[in-house]
Amino acid sequence: MHYLINCSAIWLLSLVCFDLFLRRSSFHSYSRFYLLCTLAAGIFIPLLSFQSGSDAYQPALQSSAVYATLSAKENLIQSASAVQANGSTGVDWLMILNAVYLLGVLISLVFLLRSAHKIYRLVRKGKKACINGFSVIETEQAHGPFSFFGFIFISSAAHYSAAQLSMILAHENRHNRFFHSFDLLFAELCKTVFWFHPLPYFYKQRLLMVHEFQADTAVQQPITEYGAFLVEQSFVQNAPGLSHSFLHSPLKKRMLMLTHKSPAWAKSKMLIAIPVVALSILCCSKDGLSRDRKVQNGNKVTFKGNVFELKISPNDTVMVEDLVTKELKTVIGTTVPFPIIMNGDTLPTVKTVDKVPVEKVKGQELLEKMFAENVALFSKLDDGEYRVHINQVVVGANGKLLYYKYDGIEHTRMVRDEQTKQWTARPVTPVDVKDRINDLVEAIINKMSFEPAIKNGKAVPCYPDFYYFIQNNAFTIKNHELVVK
Repeated sequence: MHYLINCSAIWLLSLVCFDLFLRRSSFHSYSRFYLLCTLAAGIFIPLLSFQSGSDAYQPALQSSAVYATLSAKENLIQSASAVQANGSTGVDWLMILNAVYLLGVLISLVFLLRSAHKIYRLVRKGKKACINGFSVIETEQAHGPFSFFGFIFISSAAHYSAAQLSMILAHENRHNRFFHSFDLLFAELCKTVFWFHPLPYFYKQRLLMVHEFQADTAVQQPITEYGAFLVEQSFVQNAPGLSHSFLHSPLKKRMLMLTHKSPAWAKSKMLIAIPVVALSILCCSKDGLSRDRKVQNGNKVTFKGNVFELKISPNDTVMVEDLVTKELKTVIGTTVPFPIIMNGDTLPTVKTVDKVPVEKVKGQELLEKMFAENVALFSKLDDGEYRVHINQVVVGANGKLLYYKYDGIEHTRMVRDEQTKQWTARPVTPVDVKDRINDLVEAIINKMSFEPAIKNGKAVPCYPDFYYFIQNNAFTIKNHELVVK
């Protein structure tokens, strides 16, 4: 879902910019390049991750526009997840969706192969000829002229005058010289993989239009003569979908484009590609504008480009007295797993390094600043004392946070469930305010920077195996006013 949202955003932004700035431009080679690159960008940019090595870090989000984009994307993803969770009735909907998707791909692939096979049959059974140096196949079937890679297909040379045949050959040969068939094949494969998505279809439509604009410029005959011939051919049966037909694009637009020359200053419109690519990478890459999510598989968690192995720390042991023998025994003091191993290597702890990580700016100071800037938001909480729970901090060799566990704000008052007899923290209400506060606090966490741990004179990642920062993290709401301890 996350990939699909990013992919769709890139394609939609790119197509809108194309229609606004480039569609009426006579710089057809650039328009073709733009369409091909942005179509590929929509597929690959959402897969890009710029986090590498052990010091991967996702910077805090500052801009309100950026934050709004992030929130919209996450709401879509969370809504889809909620629908899937709430709709769980014993039916594996994910498996059904996968089956429907694969069935759609299979059907689209069948149509694509059918079109390719039709062209193959025309090549095999048609009459091959060399006319004016071009490889021409006369099919003796009723269809308009079209081309596919190095072949130009016509029903019969006898059906056209010398001037008409010259127009067809010049036009279709331009498609072959510019390798337009590769573009078309790429667009068809995108349509096959994303058969359910409307935007690849729009991309193909615009690519074909640009191809025809390019090919039309090769025709030397007068525009009136060429236009009359196009109108005449418009009544003939069209070509296979995998080929370049003589009549793929609207005739009126093609005639207008033949007489249109963009002024020199219009080249500045080409710069639109720069903000399009920049926004796509910023907003829609794998880790751009999207909070890294912990992806857990057993005791392994992938987070911010690193793989952490969660284990119970061997140092978390205590001595207890056996109730029967009265002997002291060493037992594990906690059952909470911690990130002990990162990317296959054991993380140093504060007990094994020469110098422990030191905060450059105290986390408590950042929290208090956040409190002061958002008093109105905190005052919407019910009266009572709250705590911010942050632990399991891993500091990278560059002083940035590689891992943390944030449990959100929690009401310190305990309530008892009468059915289960269990004591739990009182729920934080209202929920939407809690979520917004949690977002603010998590942004504070991502702002944390440290002087890294030093071991043998070298900066190393370090796991402080105790509750490390933001010690005095309590705040109180009294009479709907914020009181910071």
